[in-house]
Amino acid sequence: MSIVLAPEHPFWGAQEKVLRAGHHLEVLHSEFVEWCNRYPHGLVAVPEIEPLDPETGEYLATFTFDVNPPSWGVAIGEFLHDLRSALNHLLVTVAQSPTELIQFPCAVTKGDYKSCGQMIAGVPPEYLPLIEAAQPYHRGDISAAKMHPLRRLADLNNRDKHHFLLVTLLGLQDPTGAYRSIWEHPGVESVQLNVGPSQKDAKVVDVRFRDQEGVEGKPEPSVGVVFDDPDIPSVYRMSVEPILREMLDVSGGILADFYGILT
Repeated sequence: MSIVLAPEHPFWGAQEKVLRAGHHLEVLHSEFVEWCNRYPHGLVAVPEIEPLDPETGEYLATFTFDVNPPSWGVAIGEFLHDLRSALNHLLVTVAQSPTELIQFPCAVTKGDYKSCGQMIAGVPPEYLPLIEAAQPYHRGDISAAKMHPLRRLADLNNRDKHHFLLVTLLGLQDPTGAYRSIWEHPGVESVQLNVGPSQKDAKVVDVRFRDQEGVEGKPEPSVGVVFDDPDIPSVYRMSVEPILREMLDVSGGILADFYGILT
């Protein structure tokens, strides 16, 4: 949101949490770039590429790079907490006699949303259309709804309460130069990750891929940060920063909409 609220404003606390989340994201961005720039080609790390079968266009690329800081998972968790609690604070602020059950819903089906009555109990009717319009289920199908920024925010925040969030480095650039995580690339067939005593603090990644759908025989493999926890399928092996930035934008938009009604 473009406005700046005074401390006495009812939504000031929610605003400060959104701003704090933005600060976490900027720090993460700087650390991501600084870490990746340790490699000789900036954001591009050139691997050893071994042709396995030139007739089929099959190659094996071996990457070796340092283990990324575990503190990234902590910072991402703090980012998620700030945004999730900011949304909940909005409802507590406007609700009449809020209960401990009140929270901002993130429903992937219309039926789920209809069962969220206790979460929005006491919220004045003028705010209800905003809450309903923000729901992930509007994407139409459950698979798409689970990829919605608010649903991803809820899933990751819940995960972070009980488990350490895992991220890792590695990706390929497509022919346009855009970054895509290695697992998102259509030419990749398999990825093998080994971290052993012989490598100490280095990761060795073997990537088997074919020269197809935009994968060149000599691709420009890039280092990037992706989520690395298979128990969070909505973000697994996907780029961290764009996902977090989308969460921040959506949450800030909801805050601005609530402010518009209050004024």
